[in-house]
Amino acid sequence: PKNDVESENELIDTIQPLPLTFTLSTGESFTYEGPLNEDGKPHGRGTATFSNGTYRGGFENGQLKGSGERIKLESSAGAQDGVIYVGTFENSKFIEGRMTFNEKKYQEGTFRNDELWDGIIVDSTQKSILYFEKGEYKSMKEIKSKK
Repeated sequence: PKNDVESENELIDTIQPLPLTFTLSTGESFTYEGPLNEDGKPHGRGTATFSNGTYRGGFENGQLKGSGERIKLESSAGAQDGVIYVGTFENSKFIEGRMTFNEKKYQEGTFRNDELWDGIIVDSTQKSILYFEKGEYKSMKEIKSKK
């Protein structure tokens, strides 16, 4: 027969921990699944669930870091839209990659504070490609229709 201590330890081993909640340097809170560092912060590859979407990718000391994909959902006037960020994150901010708004519009390049710094905006609805350098619009190219 097992003693009470062994039975209690078996019970403890079967209890699933509650989702862990953390806050990014940007002020956004999230629940987390993945490895933790010795300080108990998200560290390594994991998944964060926010009130408005998800992130799957790298973490360092509780912040989004390295390659990852973030989906942010936004609701307005009864419709739900969103933005998908695929690329590199640093201190929980998107710094390089592609920011897709829908199947017809995306931004690609380097970013500062969620704004395109160096790169392009492709908008097939407007049939245009806009070029940006150091956060400023530089030129536009028309997208030709394929025949």
